[in-house]
Amino acid sequence: MGVFSLQFHEQRYAMSPGWMVLLLSSLLGMEACVPSKVTVTSSPSFRPTTIHRLAVLPFQTLSTPQQFVSRPSQALVNPPEIRSQFQFPTSPSEREQLTHSETLKVSNLAAQRITRMVYESLEHRAGIHLVPSFDVTTALTSYSSPDSTENWKETVKEIGTRLEADAVVMGLVRTYRERVGTKIGATPAVVGFEVHLVDPLSGKIHWTGEYYEEQKPMNEDLMGFIERRGVFVTADELAQYGVQNVMKEFPVGGE
Repeated sequence: MGVFSLQFHEQRYAMSPGWMVLLLSSLLGMEACVPSKVTVTSSPSFRPTTIHRLAVLPFQTLSTPQQFVSRPSQALVNPPEIRSQFQFPTSPSEREQLTHSETLKVSNLAAQRITRMVYESLEHRAGIHLVPSFDVTTALTSYSSPDSTENWKETVKEIGTRLEADAVVMGLVRTYRERVGTKIGATPAVVGFEVHLVDPLSGKIHWTGEYYEEQKPMNEDLMGFIERRGVFVTADELAQYGVQNVMKEFPVGGE
């Protein structure tokens, strides 16, 4: 993956209205080609007004090495209901190529950071009673969760019942790569995660919000360039942006 650099030059131009329209059209056209950073899906039968008490479980991380890709896929992963925005190698030749390409394991610290950000985004939201994080930690500590990720529903059901939660918020951090370089020139940060609102009784996923972004230069992502004030940001800053925008779409509570 190449290193991008941003250079600023002070220049003056006399631009006619026609050229300005053409420039704006070109920039808007570039922006239309940028994939959406946030996607949300919701179960047709979900009734947000029935949810009042929420428990936020610690987010999990992708434990296997990953290869960064910039387009979402519809591939299913374990657990099967949770969609992945990333493609993973399936054939032996693809796996061999992966071992020689850019790979990375997501740290538990990244998951802790995003868990905290999601918790704080809900902490003072109207219409929600949030189970204190200490109570969640205590319940998890006293519960021997199944080793297999395929049995995640059992964990959600047990913890949700113990905490008397109407729904459980859980998530998966798939990508968390730090910026390498400076604000002006760097290999950009990459962050990708999923947030799920789950019924603890059935294990059914009511709602899912996903975020993926690898910061791009201005000619590839104009709005992102403006939002970042023309600099390359850290992974934590990308994560904060992602959580803020995903949780804006969170269907429970609020005014």
